[in-house]
Amino acid sequence: MTSPRLTIIPDIIEEHFGEVAFLWEQRATALHSPVCSPAAFRRLDERIEAHVAGLLAGGERAIPFLKESLVAEEMSMAFAAAFTLLRSKGPGPAQMVMEALREAQEGQLEGIRQALSHAPIDSIVE
Repeated sequence: MTSPRLTIIPDIIEEHFGEVAFLWEQRATALHSPVCSPAAFRRLDERIEAHVAGLLAGGERAIPFLKESLVAEEMSMAFAAAFTLLRSKGPGPAQMVMEALREAQEGQLEGIRQALSHAPIDSIVE
């Protein structure tokens, strides 16, 4: 018996992407909030991870959407794209991030910088 074929729904990819961007902004606010508990902060990180996992489940089909979003001027969108690409398997996605970094400015630059700061180091260092 073969396993069912995985179906990628572009709207779901976009939904996961939007949630990563939104939750990253919430995380930044919570980081400096005197009322955010460690448990609430941990839940934010868990939600971010769940949505990143949803994006990664898209595999190669999500890459064009992420590459397009990598050049967004908005910090949280550039972060969501770069962070997910850096978590993808293989050198190609990480190379896309490094190429975008060379040209990045303002919000895009900050988003990529944050992604590089939080992504696994083995995705960017050989």
